[in-house]
Amino acid sequence: MSNLEQFEVVTNANDGVKMPVIRPDTGEEWVEDSGPVTVTVYGVDSKEFEKITKENSEKAMKALRTRQMPSANENEIERCVRLTKSWENIGDSTGDLEFNFKNAKKIYTSCPWLRDQILNFAGDRSNYFRGDD
Repeated sequence: MSNLEQFEVVTNANDGVKMPVIRPDTGEEWVEDSGPVTVTVYGVDSKEFEKITKENSEKAMKALRTRQMPSANENEIERCVRLTKSWENIGDSTGDLEFNFKNAKKIYTSCPWLRDQILNFAGDRSNYFRGDD
């Protein structure tokens, strides 16, 4: 008999899974002296993603009525911020950055390549398989 539970993804999608950040210049996992650079990402099967989707639909309906559409970049940045549970070893020229909405928005605004990684990771259910326990 097949054990489909090994492919259960909702639990890990809700808990978030550490995504290794890939350097855009080398294509290799980014590791600093302090350790690997990671972002813990909620998956597309998470309650957070469900909330984002519902709120985006409501915003789109309102935008149609008011004719004030947010840019695709703004939506993508907000989605990445909300899909991020935490991060490790991420910083800027001032040093390490604590994970919070303001810092995440700053980083994701200036690093579209990181947004791509987060959205692709969140959308790949295989990253959230529970596996054999």
